[in-house]
Amino acid sequence: MNPMTQKDKNLAINSSPTANTVDSHIESNKDSNSSSSVSDIRQFVFNTEIDLDTLGVGQNMDTGVSGNYKKGKYDDLDFSIPKGVKAQAEQGLRLRSEFGRGGTSVGMGTARYLVANTKASPEKVRHIAKYFPRHEVDLQTQDSRDFLAGRTDRATNGVIAWKLWGGNAGQRWSSKLVRAMNKRDEVEKSASELVRRHKLREQADTEYRTSRLTSTEVKQGVYRNYDAMLRNWELWYTDYYVGLLRSQLQKITRSMVRGKDNPAYKNFVLNGESPILNKIIDDTTNEWKLDLYDIYLSEVYDFNLFQFGILLPESLKGYSELEDTDLYTYKNRRKTRNQVINEGFYPIRLQGGDVIPSSTSPVPRTRYNRKAVAFVNDRLDSVMPDLAKTTKANLNRTIRKSIDEAVELGLSGDLMYDHITGQVENVLPKKLLSRASTIARTEGGALAQYGQYDAVESSGLITVKEWQTQFNNSRDTHITADGQVVGQNDNFRVGGEFAQYPKAPNLSAKETVNCRCNVIYREPRPDEIITPSI
Repeated sequence: MNPMTQKDKNLAINSSPTANTVDSHIESNKDSNSSSSVSDIRQFVFNTEIDLDTLGVGQNMDTGVSGNYKKGKYDDLDFSIPKGVKAQAEQGLRLRSEFGRGGTSVGMGTARYLVANTKASPEKVRHIAKYFPRHEVDLQTQDSRDFLAGRTDRATNGVIAWKLWGGNAGQRWSSKLVRAMNKRDEVEKSASELVRRHKLREQADTEYRTSRLTSTEVKQGVYRNYDAMLRNWELWYTDYYVGLLRSQLQKITRSMVRGKDNPAYKNFVLNGESPILNKIIDDTTNEWKLDLYDIYLSEVYDFNLFQFGILLPESLKGYSELEDTDLYTYKNRRKTRNQVINEGFYPIRLQGGDVIPSSTSPVPRTRYNRKAVAFVNDRLDSVMPDLAKTTKANLNRTIRKSIDEAVELGLSGDLMYDHITGQVENVLPKKLLSRASTIARTEGGALAQYGQYDAVESSGLITVKEWQTQFNNSRDTHITADGQVVGQNDNFRVGGEFAQYPKAPNLSAKETVNCRCNVIYREPRPDEIITPSI
């Protein structure tokens, strides 16, 4: 095994916390690079939900790599002030005049602005939107509720102030526009960051750039970091799925207990059938789609960023926080659902305790990525019915076995029904952890691999890809596939099957269950000849 060079140690996975780590000579070359940034943005951003033409790219804009657009970014948005907003502001001014109180001079100025203008500026809309979250509590007093319900004609100061800012209509209008503006801001900043990283890459030594991911030591380092982050996701998913499965089981057992007094319900169970219970399973599993949607997108984003940090790092020199294994200790998995959605487990998503600004990310969050959204929706639509099918099979198998046991014990009627209910309550919980762990490994790995694949597709780079096998307890077909190199758009051959990456949706269960393989994406060497697998 060849010893690691200094460049190998600096690794591929260099994702420093801020853009300030970029070599200072990049700044001196900014002007010479700026003329091509518009075409670069068009070339490298593919999957965003917003067409870049709607952002005004190339239209009266500053074409420097900073991505500061002079105008045009919000041209597709309608900043017209709705009639309902004007009406609320007018009412606020009348109430302020009538009672001689309520609101501040700023609020009165905002009301006059809303009444007098047909359109609002983006800055004014943001200013208005900031008011409402801080003052919703002013409407929660009994006096405010009485006035709003028409039980009294005496307006409170809080109600008057609220209306001066446009009332409920102003809240809805301004918050919707702010979300739309933020979306465009993030897409723009990510596009500019992607261009900056490409320019940094182009200035690196070609030989180093195309060979830095080929040494055994570096590839092992990539896998360790991939596996560490994936394990955090899998262990968090295990706990979360245990909660979902336990809640589902509680609904099943409560239904069975209540159903004892319903002759038709009881006869279904005693005959080994459970249509009502099957419906509970279908309904609860469908509800999981809403629970998991944002979580799945967050994991895809984690591995988007992870792969961009390998292929297009913020700096080709310096320390990578992913090399610090302390970042992957169990404490990092003790996160709430909201924390996982906002922060994920990729360390760079948190800077100084705050979620990273989009200006340091070369890719927008996956909520703005049409392909990622489609993948997650397809994943949930295909996986959840399978989970429901397995739960039904486990439940019906337990019920039938309990009936046989009850017959052997000489039980019938209510006694048989109680035995069946007791067995469902006692047997199924024992399988929760094992089943949740299996689901977590399956889902975590599939989303991780797609996240990396999607990042490469979005990067604008032409790459080759190499199958990476974890040899502990790996299948013979995966051991054989280890080291297989194919073109970016070609398929790996795994056993008798073909796939773009490990755990790809088209692979059978025999090639995906408990698979922990990974893919190394890298730029091809100038003299490298790749033979397609098919």
